[in-house]
Amino acid sequence: MAENAALGLYMVRETGRGGTEVGRRMARRILNAYRDNRPVSADTIKRINNYFPRHQFDNLDQKTPPSNGWIAWNLWGGYFAWDYTQRLRAQYGF
Repeated sequence: MAENAALGLYMVRETGRGGTEVGRRMARRILNAYRDNRPVSADTIKRINNYFPRHQFDNLDQKTPPSNGWIAWNLWGGYFAWDYTQRLRAQYGF
């Protein structure tokens, strides 16, 4: 999840586009949790889980050059985060 967030921030820096400020903040939140060796909060997990279904068709196949949708998807933790948050949602029922 942290690797995808870092990739998203890298793509924003390299291309000068992609993602919203909310998405960039989410990437930094994910990276800070990883850096501090602490779990991502339940609130953050819920927000991430709500993001993916709304954006699963945002031109994710265009990776070279990266589409804005692909950049944003990674800012939110990418496919790993989607899978992880869905498993937590099923386990804890949020």
